[in-house]
Amino acid sequence: MKGCQPKRLHLRVRASALLATQLGADVFAISTDTDYVYLDYKRPTQRPLKLLTASEMEAHCKVEHFPPGNMGPKVESVLRFLRRGGKEAVITTYDHLCDAVDGTAGTRIVSDPAGAGTPGNSSELSSGLPTRGR
Repeated sequence: MKGCQPKRLHLRVRASALLATQLGADVFAISTDTDYVYLDYKRPTQRPLKLLTASEMEAHCKVEHFPPGNMGPKVESVLRFLRRGGKEAVITTYDHLCDAVDGTAGTRIVSDPAGAGTPGNSSELSSGLPTRGR
């Protein structure tokens, strides 16, 4: 996935995802310095992602919304966790981790519904795929 490839600096995040998978965890939580994962981060069109499926998040990766040195490795680790049987993942600040696990803060990414695999199959989650302005 171009735009979401982890770098050597982010081995801790990758290792954490692997550990969560090996332990059979249902939820994988990542603490970062932003309260949400954002599209168009630090641009006038910046907007938070609150709830989406793994396929929807993967589609955002394919259009390079998440830089490899910033959010990309975190998003890639979440996707690996979900593709290997995890049920959901959250990304937010340390201060909001408990609330994020409870579903009231941060970005929540859930595994695809059975039989899904393309963006937009879960209408109650994301309504569509925004295009990245360049």
